[in-house]
Amino acid sequence: MFYSAKALRMGITNLIGRALVVVLGIAIGLVLLSEAALAYSVTPLSVKLEGVPGARTSLRVENDKQTALTIEATVMRRLINEDGSEELRPADDDFIVLPPQSIIQPGKVQNLRVQYVGEPLNDGSAHYRIIVAQVPVEFKDGRDSAAAAIVVRFAVGVNLYAPNAGPAKMSTFANLENDGLLVELSTESKNQPISLRGFEYSFRNALGAEHDLNFVKLGDALGASVIPSGSSRRVKLDKSLFPDDFFAAGGPIEFNANRVTGAEE
Repeated sequence: MFYSAKALRMGITNLIGRALVVVLGIAIGLVLLSEAALAYSVTPLSVKLEGVPGARTSLRVENDKQTALTIEATVMRRLINEDGSEELRPADDDFIVLPPQSIIQPGKVQNLRVQYVGEPLNDGSAHYRIIVAQVPVEFKDGRDSAAAAIVVRFAVGVNLYAPNAGPAKMSTFANLENDGLLVELSTESKNQPISLRGFEYSFRNALGAEHDLNFVKLGDALGASVIPSGSSRRVKLDKSLFPDDFFAAGGPIEFNANRVTGAEE
C-alpha cells in the first residue's frame, strides 16, 4: 500500500495511551514507524493545576535512543467541543517552558520546568497541550531524496481549574436511537473539569442485562479525554460496542459512570 506525498505530509496520527504521537513523512511511499523512532518518553502525560499565575509542574523526557535527541516544546490552548472534537491555538504566552529546546544525549533525562503565567482563572476551567516534539532529522548518509524524515510528538494535557473548585461530579443520560446509543455526560461542578479516564461506564438494558466499558474501549467515540467545567459531552455510541442482542428489547437504557478507585479526577 502506498500513500501520496500530500497524504504523507498531512501525517499519520495515533493515540497511544495519553500521548498524541504524530508521524510526518516527506516521501512517496509508506512510512513505517519503527520501534527506534519511539525510543523516547515523556511523563507525566496529563497534569492538573490550579489556575493561578506561578502554578508549576515538570515533565520528564527520557532518551532511550542510541543517538542524541533534539526536542522542542510549544504550548497550545485546547478548545473542546461538545462532540469531543477539539481545536488547538498557539498559547506560548500562557506558559513558560524551560528549556524550550534541548539536546538529550543517549540514555539521559531532561526535566522541563513548566509554569503558568497567564491570567488568574477566577471561574471555570482552561485546557492546554504542551507539545514535546522531536526535531526532524534529515538523512545525510547517501540515501536518495525518497528517504522519510520522522517526527514524533507527545502532547501532554494540562488542565487548569479555578481555586476552591470543589469535588468533580458528573451526571449521565442515554437514549436508544435507530443508529446507536446517544449518551450525554455533564459536569456538575462549575469550576472543576472531569477526566473521562477515571471512570468505568456501565449500561443496563430493559431486561436487566449489564455491559461495562472503560475509556480505552470508548476513547475513540468519546473524543477528548476531559470535559471542561460546566459543559457536556454528547456523542453517539455504535451498537457494535455492545453484545449483539443487548438492544433487542428496546429502551430504556440505564447509563452510569462509576469512578475508578485511585483514578485521576
